[in-house]
Amino acid sequence: MDDLVQFLRARLDEEAVSERATRADDPVPAHAEHVRLRPLKDAYVKRWMLDQYAKVAHQESYDDSFNAGRATGLGDIVRKFAAVYADHPDYREEWRSTNS
Repeated sequence: MDDLVQFLRARLDEEAVSERATRADDPVPAHAEHVRLRPLKDAYVKRWMLDQYAKVAHQESYDDSFNAGRATGLGDIVRKFAAVYADHPDYREEWRSTNS
């Protein structure tokens, strides 16, 4: 799953560059600053989730230990994040979540 985490971090990095470029070209009035910060906050939460998953991904299995369950749950969330980029050339079909 290291490749999946790296793939998603790269996509978040690309989006951050794009977001910074957009902000530089399109100043937002002070009263709307919270709207402009939303994508940055969203990326922060996704990076945090990726970090949490990276810590336990190697334990993802079908046993019933806490970390295995945590890895399985986080892994499903991370795969759902990745599904947004299914049309990216580096996306791997094996990352597709099996849960709908």
